[in-house]
Amino acid sequence: NQCMNRAKQLLVTLPQKWNPCSVLPEDFEPQEGETPRRREGTFDPRITTKGTLSDAFRIFTDGKKCN
Repeated sequence: NQCMNRAKQLLVTLPQKWNPCSVLPEDFEPQEGETPRRREGTFDPRITTKGTLSDAFRIFTDGKKCN
C-alpha cells in the first residue's frame, strides 16, 4: 500500500503530457458510428499512436541505455 501511495504522489508531479493517467485529446480518434461509452475498464480502442511500438511507451529510467 505504501508503494502504491508513493507512486500516486510521484505521478501527480509529472507534467500532464508525461502522466500516463492523464487523458490527452490528441490521443483519441473518433470512430465512425461510435456510441457514447462510460469511462470504465483499461482498454480504449479509440487511443491511437503514430510511429513504432517503442514510441508508444512512456517509461522513465536512469542509467545505461540498452536497445
